Amino acid sequence: AHLREALGNLFRSVGMRVELFGSTSALIELPAKARGSQCLSVF
Repeated sequence: AHLREALGNLFRSVGMRVELFGSTSALIELPAKARGSQCLSVF
């Protein structure tokens, strides 16, 4: 969780729109249209 938040803050600091998820399944539950075209996963 700490790494996820730190990376989210880093990406926001350079102007990127960030949405964080605690698991892959949480991301997959979103409709494909809402996911956008880019995704970065950190395990």
